[in-house]
This record gives sequence, structure tokens and C-alpha cells, in this order.
Amino acid sequence: MRRGWLWLLPAALTMTLLLAACGGSGRDVRDGQAVYRALIADPIPAGVTEIATTGHISDDNGHVMYLRFMMTTEAFDDLLQARRFEPFDCDDEFVQGTLTLSNDLERDIPGWAPFDTDGALCYASGRSYTNQWTRGARAVILAHPVSAGRVMVYYNELGL
Repeated sequence: MRRGWLWLLPAALTMTLLLAACGGSGRDVRDGQAVYRALIADPIPAGVTEIATTGHISDDNGHVMYLRFMMTTEAFDDLLQARRFEPFDCDDEFVQGTLTLSNDLERDIPGWAPFDTDGALCYASGRSYTNQWTRGARAVILAHPVSAGRVMVYYNELGL
């Protein structure tokens, strides 16, 4: 019979590794507010609402995340400046592919339809940036006005 607590060490180490492999790091792709805070801004700016998210996190901690949210035009302008987003053609194949949900994610954000509205504006991050999840992220945004002073934003981030 083993004495003391040392025999628990291998079991504790195994559980820690299993939790890390299963996303136990606190990176829940479905928690919209937590994802927004980690990837875009913490605290969430006033006027950001209706946050929906989905995505994939790889075993090596890379990620591909999709977010859709409403925000004020002022908060949107701040986001563009903070990350140095540059205008991009919404008809570009890169933008189209980047903002199209894969089949396994379509049900996670019902109504994901970034290209179904005329007058959309697209932007891509000019260079990589850091956030709480990565030191090398890039993003693509499609935004369209929905009312005076408010825009619907479709956001995709690839983090390495």
C-alpha cells in the first residue's frame, strides 16, 4: 500500500494534460463575450451587442474564429484604427473564402450571411497583431450599416 500523497502526482499530471487537450485553457469558442474580450477588446466597448461566435482551436493553440456582432460606427472606426485595418475588395476570393463558414460550423451562428447585403465594406489587417490568445493574428472584416450609427460586423481571425 502506498503512503502519503505522492502517488497522486501522476494522476494529477494526466488530468491536467487531458484538460489542456480538451480546451480546458478557458478558450470556449461559443462564449461570445469572452471571445470578443480575448481577441478584440477588453473591456467590450459600449454599444457592442449581439455577439455570436464559433470556430476551431488547434492542438498547438492556433485558432480560426468567426464573430458576428453589432456595434456603433464610432466603436467600429476605433477598431479599424487600433488594428490598422486596410480597405479590401469584398468580391476578392480571399475575403469570400475567409468569411464563409465551413459546413461543420454553419449551425453555430444561425443567419451567418455576410455577402447577402449590398453596400458592405471589407477590411483586412495590414499586419499581424497580438491578443490574449496569440502573438501572430490576422483578421478580415465585413461590415454593413443596419441603421443610423450602427453596423453589423462579420469578423474572422486566424491566430498562429
